[in-house]
Parts: sequence; C-alpha cells; structure tokens
Amino acid sequence: MKAITLKAPGGLVNIAEAEVADPGRPGKGEIRVAIKASSLNYHDLLVACAAVPTEDGRILLSDGAGTVAEVGEGVTEFRPGDHVVSTFFPVWPAGPANLPILLALARHARIEGLIVGSRRDQQDFVRALELMEARPIIDQVFSYTDLAAAFAHQQSGQHFGKICVEW
Repeated sequence: MKAITLKAPGGLVNIAEAEVADPGRPGKGEIRVAIKASSLNYHDLLVACAAVPTEDGRILLSDGAGTVAEVGEGVTEFRPGDHVVSTFFPVWPAGPANLPILLALARHARIEGLIVGSRRDQQDFVRALELMEARPIIDQVFSYTDLAAAFAHQQSGQHFGKICVEW
C-alpha cells in the first residue's frame, strides 16, 4: 500500500511516496480506516522539517479522516462505511476537561492555541460543531503527492485556515 514517508535525515526534500507492507486485518478491538484526507498541524511540520528527531521511513501526518473499511473482533462502536477522524490520544478515553467546549462555542468564544483533549472531549467538540452547522475554514487543499508543497505553504505562514491533503 502507498504511504508518504520521511527519509533520514528529514526535511521537505526527503518526503517521498513509498510502498509499505499492508497492515492486514484489524485485530481484536481494532478498526481499519481508509484515510481520505488529512490536515496539517504544527507537530507534523516539526517532524517533516527534522526539528523533531524521528526514525527513517516514518509515515507522516497524524490527523486523518476517512471511512471504516473493516472492524476487528469485539468492535461494536463502528461499522464498515462509518466516517471517522483520528484522535490525538487514543488511549485517553475521557477525563477532566478544562473548557466545556459546547458552552464556549454557544457563546461564540474564540478558542486559540493548542487544544488537545481526551477522546470524549473530541467527540463532544465534533458533536457541538455539527449542532452549530459549523464548517472549518480551509485555506488550500493539496494532493498527497504534493505534501512537501503543503508543508512549505504552512511554513510560509501565509495561510488562513486549515491546509488539507487529499488521498
């Protein structure tokens, strides 16, 4: 299967499309997702530009959206065809939230900075956006084969909104 990887020592010129081994069928409690799009975040940029040490051949991008292709044994929350997004801390299912997201959005609060919470926090946030019919501002969409150009655009600071990559 195809993946976009980073060759050592890193840097935008070392981003390449590669063939990687198929991960196989999902195991117990796992799902397999066909990624359709990603959006760039600052951590991804640091990794791609070699500001954060990483292994040779690292698969890039941590934020993804797609559809469930297959579910493993015991999975009841998802079904093939479900639309899903990745979560930053998949092993942090719930916990204290510093900001009640729904209340803040209902009051049209401006939220800035890095916001990463538990899986439940993310689910509440997505539900709030759906209820408000809010849509993200997308600055530009790149093909996955132009990932280096997408990172260069992010690095320029000239964007307003999300920089997305389509698969």
